[in-house]
Amino acid sequence: MDKVQGHVDMLVDMLVAHHFVWLQPDQRALNVCDLRSLETFHLQADTREKIKNAALSEELVAFTTISNTCYVIDLARGRKAMKKFKLSPGMFQQLVCHGRLVFCAGFVSTQSELMIYMWDFDAQSGSSFHVSFRGDHM
Repeated sequence: MDKVQGHVDMLVDMLVAHHFVWLQPDQRALNVCDLRSLETFHLQADTREKIKNAALSEELVAFTTISNTCYVIDLARGRKAMKKFKLSPGMFQQLVCHGRLVFCAGFVSTQSELMIYMWDFDAQSGSSFHVSFRGDHM
């Protein structure tokens, strides 16, 4: 666990299909290993800032940094296919990859409204929606 700007992160190793991903000890790079070919490559942010969160699907790996940037890589093409997008602070409380989509979520204004952002790797665009909680339903 690392405390970065008041946020405690618990980034753990991930295995999906034949890709294994783990964070380097300095928390500034991810290792990605293809277990079929035994090839490993490293991913890092443009400025080597600390990684806050990571997610993995069978096709993509995504990671976020303390500058509210999300980097997304197509596992079939490796580092050559790295894309990125930025969101407002608080939007990377949750990060999930599913297929070729990346989902980010966070409570941005109050604890009663959740904002979810869905980003499509192929279209290089995203959309967001809000989920409101009322009363004792949280």
